[in-house]
Amino acid sequence: MTGMRAKNVPTGSDMIVNDHRLSRARTFSDLPEGSAFWYENSSGLVEFAVNQGDAKSTLRIDVGSEFSIDTTNSTA
Repeated sequence: MTGMRAKNVPTGSDMIVNDHRLSRARTFSDLPEGSAFWYENSSGLVEFAVNQGDAKSTLRIDVGSEFSIDTTNSTA
């Protein structure tokens, strides 16, 4: 989980975490098993996840890991 409010991320933006490009999904079931993505959690924050997997090991992230936002395909 990040400290960034999902409502502040332009629609269509991807998150870049290490060498992984993550698209937004509404729910885990929106993507196939093993797919990494970002979503708005119940607190309204950006969170990274892997459907039926472990985001920490898959994305090689830990507390304090850096990420960036790619707004190239955003609509807002």
